[in-house]
Amino acid sequence: TIEDAAKGKVRGIRVGTTILTGKSGNTKKVKLKIKVYRVKGQIIDVKRIVLDKTSVELSKSEVKTKPEEYKLTDKEKINATVEPSYADNRKVTWASSNRTVATVSNQGRIKPVSPGEVVITASTENKISATCKVKIIEENKRLKIHFIKQAANSDVILLESNDHFALIDVGRENGNTMVPYLKNLNVKKLDFILITHTHADHRGGLEKALKSFSVGTIYMKDSPSSSYKKNSEDVKTEIEMTNKIKNLASKYNVPFVSPTENQVLTLNNMKITLYNTYQRYAPKTNIGPNGNFDYDKAVYGDDYYIIRPNKSIDRLFRNDNSIVSLVECNGFKTLLTGDLDNHSITQAILNKVGRLDVYKIAHHGMGGFVNDKPKRGGADTELNVNAKYLVATSTIKSAENNKNVRVNGKLVTYVRLKQNGKSVSRNDILWSGEKTVIFNYEGDKVTYSRK
Repeated sequence: TIEDAAKGKVRGIRVGTTILTGKSGNTKKVKLKIKVYRVKGQIIDVKRIVLDKTSVELSKSEVKTKPEEYKLTDKEKINATVEPSYADNRKVTWASSNRTVATVSNQGRIKPVSPGEVVITASTENKISATCKVKIIEENKRLKIHFIKQAANSDVILLESNDHFALIDVGRENGNTMVPYLKNLNVKKLDFILITHTHADHRGGLEKALKSFSVGTIYMKDSPSSSYKKNSEDVKTEIEMTNKIKNLASKYNVPFVSPTENQVLTLNNMKITLYNTYQRYAPKTNIGPNGNFDYDKAVYGDDYYIIRPNKSIDRLFRNDNSIVSLVECNGFKTLLTGDLDNHSITQAILNKVGRLDVYKIAHHGMGGFVNDKPKRGGADTELNVNAKYLVATSTIKSAENNKNVRVNGKLVTYVRLKQNGKSVSRNDILWSGEKTVIFNYEGDKVTYSRK
């Protein structure tokens, strides 16, 4: 470092060689090679320790026991870096604040002993230290639902029950957070993938998931079969997208299953009950006098049908065909609604399942907004949700900018969504588009964290 630029004073920072360049007026540049030596007997102290983890959660079954399998990236391994790298006495000493909960080796490898919380400290001879908080959990007690942050409005919801995992929707094809997030949790196998409906922001990332992980089963509604009359582009698109997913399932040798109403799936200690598994469509009576499709009447009117054989299908609504999942674990209940906009259908399911701990607002939060004109049974029908937490797979800005949440050009609030009888505002909602939201169902109450 030059101590006084005008006088060319130089101060050594660390041992090594550098080139000093100087120039005066119009004279040519002068280069000077400078070599810095250590003063005899000088000790350079460690100034800082940086740990690659500041918190970690482990169970005994997750920890490797065979040294030949050890990796620096293991979840139970804490790696320490001392600064400056040229300091003397760089040796790091490890200690546990409670050895009855967890111990730590001389190499920073954690060994769980019993459930509880402990602080692991790395320190140097000159008493510089850094800490990592460690939580050791009981076996068969890891119960979480992760609403994974996405770059654009899309759903990627990870169910975690001990060492078992499943996905509800897989986001967009160009999404880049799903696979790294799962790999960071050491996910190798997904017991199943449930695709709520065929829109690209829910099924687009399927091949990425199939390439990256072993998958047990793909659950999704099958498209209307060839026995139905297909009179609209919507139905043709539905068939095309469903066949695309079936082809991927076949390519990766994964069974494709179309679920039935009230079907129950299990994921270790989680029970998942499926609703709205029927294909819903709008019949010909929804075609207006000018031959145009009456969208409002079809979606929000009473004339809204479940597909039956030999019926003429004039419009099929993929959002309102979303499969709804009730996830139950440890006495807690969470309802995942896909993009189900129709409040009449939603309210019927809410009435059936009763009190909830977590409710996912449909359609990236837009399922709770008032729309710009009345619709029978639709989004202007007040939706009453008995739930402790509300979550939406979007950002506040994205939801507000959607054309469906403006009245006369002005933004509206969630006046048509009530939580436990009280009106809901934007700030009452956890937006996973801002940060990943993780609900924890392990204790005597549901808690959440964000990252």
